[in-house]
Amino acid sequence: MEKALQDWCKQLDDWGFLPRMDLLLAMAKALAQQRADEEEDPTLAGLGKRWVGNFLKCHPELAAKYCTQLDRQLAYASPLPSLREYFRKLERLVRKYNFKPEDIFKLDEKGFIIGRSSRAKVVCRASRRPPRVTQDGTREMLTVVECCCAAQYMLPSFVIFKGTA
Repeated sequence: MEKALQDWCKQLDDWGFLPRMDLLLAMAKALAQQRADEEEDPTLAGLGKRWVGNFLKCHPELAAKYCTQLDRQLAYASPLPSLREYFRKLERLVRKYNFKPEDIFKLDEKGFIIGRSSRAKVVCRASRRPPRVTQDGTREMLTVVECCCAAQYMLPSFVIFKGTA
């Protein structure tokens, strides 16, 4: 059972869908229950309170690490060279058309996934850097929008909730 769980954790790590600690425990309980049913021995189904910690101690190639949630669209954002080119073009336009600071605004938004912590403890390979986990986009979100001007003032922030029909 432990070898299957170890391989499952590594496979999910390779795919980028790291299991949270509670999911690992639920999978272990399901496998233990299946084994208990097959061998008709209900004592095999029980897992101790410290099972996950002990499992990770026995498998040093796996570790529990905190990850941050990353929205799917942000995960595919532009690479650094594209951003540099964008700002070079912007600088040329500002010079060419003689934009004044009060004509330049920066709008930014930050989405929050409702009912989901921004940090979660997941199981991954011990050798990897702290992971980022993408969310599939099916959760309800709340968005905060801010706008500032190059003339050194800000517009009031606002929050966008899901609308109702």
